[in-house]
Amino acid sequence: HVAATGARVETLELDGDFAAVEVTVPVINEAGQASQFVLDLTVTDASGQIIQSDSRPYFITAGEENDFKTALTLENIQAWTAESPNLYQLNVSLRQGDSLLDQDQQSFGIRTLSVDSKRGFRVNGQVVNLRGACIHHDSGLLGAATYQTAQRRQVRLLKEAGFNAIRMAHHPAAPALLRACDELGLYVMDETFDMWTHFKSDFDYSLFFEENWRKDVTAMVETDCS
Repeated sequence: HVAATGARVETLELDGDFAAVEVTVPVINEAGQASQFVLDLTVTDASGQIIQSDSRPYFITAGEENDFKTALTLENIQAWTAESPNLYQLNVSLRQGDSLLDQDQQSFGIRTLSVDSKRGFRVNGQVVNLRGACIHHDSGLLGAATYQTAQRRQVRLLKEAGFNAIRMAHHPAAPALLRACDELGLYVMDETFDMWTHFKSDFDYSLFFEENWRKDVTAMVETDCS
């Protein structure tokens, strides 16, 4: 089956309306024997039109966890920016013969990011100045629970006020908030935790920082930053 972190898409190259991307599908075989399977990938645009597909067989040993990577070329694409948040859909299927083992779906934008001391932050080769706001994980009177409608409203109001970015203060953003930012167009500075080895309150993350920070940062990057 596909691991809980889901498939990831990385933009390797972007040249006008041509893009090269790498799709990584983390697969886990929890069975007691080796297995063969077929990995199907399909990329569709906003209208549901298939723009690229790939299918190939793989082998995985008993108890193995492995990342299966596929390079895809996409033509006539529209890049993602905060002003034009174009998204595509990746559909993943694991098959054995006529049996469907697992599926995964991920929305993604095609963009390149770079930072240097001379030109600053660039998206798709263009300099971008961040006009950001710090927000916390809660939704006011709604509390700490996450609701897609509330997150979309929050992002929409920030966009209407002239913001193009947010900084999470001080925990990883919830999936619902990241989806709203992807769909409506906001850059995200995702944070992990606001304390390391020095505590801010009793029983906070500082008690577990030394043993868990690497695992938790890896999980955030793998799930939130594709």
